[in-house]
Amino acid sequence: MKIALDVDGVIADVIESWLSYSNQIRPTIFKEEITTWDFWKKFDINRYNFYKELTLCWKNWHILPPTEPYLSQITKELAEFGQVDIVTARELSTDIF
Repeated sequence: MKIALDVDGVIADVIESWLSYSNQIRPTIFKEEITTWDFWKKFDINRYNFYKELTLCWKNWHILPPTEPYLSQITKELAEFGQVDIVTARELSTDIF
């Protein structure tokens, strides 16, 4: 069995970083208010600005928090059921390798 784990929002909580950035330049948004992927519409944020800002947040990938505690252990346990692949649709410019 193949198991794919997406980086954005599944492994890395980039929204925490984005909120920190966004809340400095526009009215405060709380994480609890983010309930859908296209939440930027609700806050009248331009989609392209949102993606640009998200890409900037990935520049500091090494400080992005995991989405939940014990994520490495959970991933290890998933590997007992099949091949675990880490996947993303992020821009190549955010590639760390």
